[in-house]
Amino acid sequence: MTTGESQPAPTRADAHTTGGPGERVAGDTPVHRAEDPASLLVDRACCPLCGSDERAAWRVVHAFRDIPVVRCGRDGCGMMFSSRVAGPEAQHLYYVENFGSTFHQRGQRINASVNLRALARMPVLVTRGGGGVVRVLDVGTGYGYLPWLLGRRGGGGGGLRCVGVEVSSQEVRFARERLGVEVREGLMGTAGLEPGSFDVGACFEVIEHVDRPVEFARELAGFVRPGGWVLVNTDNFGAPAVRRMGPEYPKWIPHSHINHFDPGTLAECLRRAGLRVEGLWSYTNWETRLRIARMLGRSPRGARECFDLRGTLRTEMRRGLALYRLRLALSVAWVGLTLRRHRVIEGQPDAPEAGSMMFMLARRPEGHGV
Repeated sequence: MTTGESQPAPTRADAHTTGGPGERVAGDTPVHRAEDPASLLVDRACCPLCGSDERAAWRVVHAFRDIPVVRCGRDGCGMMFSSRVAGPEAQHLYYVENFGSTFHQRGQRINASVNLRALARMPVLVTRGGGGVVRVLDVGTGYGYLPWLLGRRGGGGGGLRCVGVEVSSQEVRFARERLGVEVREGLMGTAGLEPGSFDVGACFEVIEHVDRPVEFARELAGFVRPGGWVLVNTDNFGAPAVRRMGPEYPKWIPHSHINHFDPGTLAECLRRAGLRVEGLWSYTNWETRLRIARMLGRSPRGARECFDLRGTLRTEMRRGLALYRLRLALSVAWVGLTLRRHRVIEGQPDAPEAGSMMFMLARRPEGHGV
């Protein structure tokens, strides 16, 4: 792993947005160019948490154009999710062949530093018996910044070893060639990983993207040793800040963020995957606080004004991220000041006031399969 003391700020060239011979330019696929991208969507067959196909029990939370977000009311399930999703071919074009931009790369660099700061508050990177190497699996590693940062912390293979898994070919290439980290290309089940070989299995802002989150969490746990940790980071759509912003909350991205968890539904997801929830941490980032301050004196706009599928697809892979270094410094300092731990009672989080970004820590039981 790369262990240098610094890494240049990401640039547009780093993000591979210009393309090479035979390579698509980011944001230039049939999905992004479609005149009617809604025609690429299919109705969700069932609730991604409880599995209910009783659509009459689904209640609209936000009526975004083309992709309403609904809540499952079957037996108190409460899971929120996008009622329409991209079909398999469109998902492959979107994530595997063409995912990557300056915005995503710079954002991931910031997020990796924030996540490392949060990890320092948790017991997951402590070596067993005071020695040995902690093996970390980072699924959906993106450009590979978290494995890179963990490699620096571990002294180039001393106390920590992190292996990434990523489906985006552009991001995998950057992680390998520019950062020198170990990233397996593809899905967990096809990446050549040995079951039960990791101390920690982690996914940061990934579970909201997958069709079947319970199966995803169960598969992730299968690569963790009995007694090891599974860490899931995702948005908390039950947070007071999210409720205040309504459909204007910027993480309502219903074409790609298709599962919308709160602490209760995320804990239930991990329980169904055979895991025991042991910790919850959360915070609300400074940019969300600033957005709320700008909304003082007015109500949120309507959902149909807040998301346009065609316009989003045309621009999302061509965006930049201004004031990158300032955002990086502020974000790391902010999480250090505001991250708080919440009570978990018999596997159930007690966190009605949790922040808009959450980290849920669960353990794979000793001596049991998942």
